[in-house]
Amino acid sequence: MTTQWFCYVHVGEETPLMLPLEAQDRKAALAQAHGLLIERPHATHAELWDGDLTERIERAAAR
Repeated sequence: MTTQWFCYVHVGEETPLMLPLEAQDRKAALAQAHGLLIERPHATHAELWDGDLTERIERAAAR
């Protein structure tokens, strides 16, 4: 069974954007999550999920 990866992108106090990722493994999912955070300059952080929280990426770490 393939893991379905998701990224929650947080922009201030708004409800986070939940975006499904097209990734086969954690490394690819993490790269996509970094890209989504960089594409959104007002985002504060992103969370990578595979059913459970696997990583929180702060804006400073994505630059």
